[in-house]
Amino acid sequence: MITAREFLDQAWQREDKILLSPNLTRIIERFNQVSYWVATCILTQSSIEKQALIISKFIRLALDLFKLHNYNGVAEITSALHNSAVQRLRQTWLLMPERHLKKLQKLEQIMQPQQNFWTYRLVSHAQRTRAHTHTPPRC
Repeated sequence: MITAREFLDQAWQREDKILLSPNLTRIIERFNQVSYWVATCILTQSSIEKQALIISKFIRLALDLFKLHNYNGVAEITSALHNSAVQRLRQTWLLMPERHLKKLQKLEQIMQPQQNFWTYRLVSHAQRTRAHTHTPPRC
């Protein structure tokens, strides 16, 4: 569990970050691993059709993660799709179904860092509020 102390003085960026911020450092490393893995899955495909199929699958996965309130997973995938090598696959992106691109665009708008992730925080709060007001069905 990450403690508030790990955020002090940007401890996760210092040379001794493993000692000062071990849990936050592990989460950052995991984020980077997953993001790199997603990009690698796309880039190692043998054809642009297969690349487009894998991108579509990751977009659908990001949507499922969003519905499950796993925003870190959404950010890992959208980060990978913004990897410069993935973005250079112009012919692949042209094969993408418009509906998938629109869904990706919606996720990107939610996860954008502007105003300290204001849109993400707003959506997250709304989803938590809905979850707390939901009453389970009777047995």
